[in-house]
Amino acid sequence: MFIVCDPHAALDIDSYGARASREGLALWSGHGGVTVFTASRWTEADVAVALSAERPAVSEAEWDHVVEGGLVIQSGRLHLYGPEDTGITEAVHDVPPDTYSLIVCGRDFDSTNAPGDDGSDSYALLLWPGPPLERRVVKDGFAWMD
Repeated sequence: MFIVCDPHAALDIDSYGARASREGLALWSGHGGVTVFTASRWTEADVAVALSAERPAVSEAEWDHVVEGGLVIQSGRLHLYGPEDTGITEAVHDVPPDTYSLIVCGRDFDSTNAPGDDGSDSYALLLWPGPPLERRVVKDGFAWMD
């Protein structure tokens, strides 16, 4: 898993329910952050961040999992980090302070081993100015969890 947030937002561990894990995205209260649940649980994942002026087109055929959400970034900084990297190896992206709609895309889910501990899955975070969207799975890559 990895976290995407405004650095001033409080981590919302209560958002980590079974539905969030199953759908691949926990939306924090107040929209200050999200937690992305990954196909491989304990390996580092490549994450690309793209900011556009409007909703980007997503080719579902290129991705295993696609889910919508949103963020409010008040500080102008978007922090990305794994749960054990807080304050140590956080990636920081400068973004204009705004409210953002978000699409999270994941691929290479079939690279994970049977217990899901290792893999080479990768992710894209697509942001654009707009209201935080409700969590909605557009393409379900976690069907194997059922």
